[in-house]
Amino acid sequence: MVVVVVEVVDVVVEVVIVVVVVVVVSVVVVDVVVDVVVVVVVVVVVVVVVVVVVVVVVVVVVVVVVVVVVVVAVVVVVFVVVVVVMGTGDPLGLIPGPRGTPLGAAPVSPFGETPGPSGTPFGAMEEG
Repeated sequence: MVVVVVEVVDVVVEVVIVVVVVVVVSVVVVDVVVDVVVVVVVVVVVVVVVVVVVVVVVVVVVVVVVVVVVVVAVVVVVFVVVVVVMGTGDPLGLIPGPRGTPLGAAPVSPFGETPGPSGTPFGAMEEG
């Protein structure tokens, strides 16, 4: 009878050892799975953050380019308007003075007559 009891105790000890090993392996497997899930979540978050940063940078660059293009277009339009106004008088009718002359300058007579003494610039007096 003692032999049977020893055999039963030996089997029970082996079963307890197997159960403990299974529990320890299960805990290790669960820990590894949790670690893998954490790594996957971190990688996904990093990828999403990188994509968002790239999209924001692209949007900022596009906005800056659009603003620069608009500013350049406005400058060109203003320059063209100033050149047209300077070259043909005042097409918009905003500058006082005779029409058809640059910035209201005195017109030259079609007969060659200009105000002031002839042969001198801007009405300067000749010596002599």
